[in-house]
Amino acid sequence: MALILEALWEAGLLLGIPTDISWELAVGTLETSAELLRFRKPWEVVEEVTTPGGVTIRGGIKVAEEGSLRGGLIMRMIEETARRGGEISREIEAGIRSRINN
Repeated sequence: MALILEALWEAGLLLGIPTDISWELAVGTLETSAELLRFRKPWEVVEEVTTPGGVTIRGGIKVAEEGSLRGGLIMRMIEETARRGGEISREIEAGIRSRINN
């Protein structure tokens, strides 16, 4: 989530928004999203904030889908994190077994 927040902030900077305002907008976006998602499913929120041919769907959502944000990037991040976590667990277990056997 911190990486997403940082990307939101940097996008604001690229658009020429002053640093402090870009930061407040980025944080506000995440806070509002989190609050909405306490009571609704993600697809419900997306449906509520989009209109056919509107800014959100034609801009952000279209780009996210074309870039495989959901099905590609984020899932690969989680898979790689889980894979590396398994490797580290096996390394720790091997180290403990080695010490026990010596």
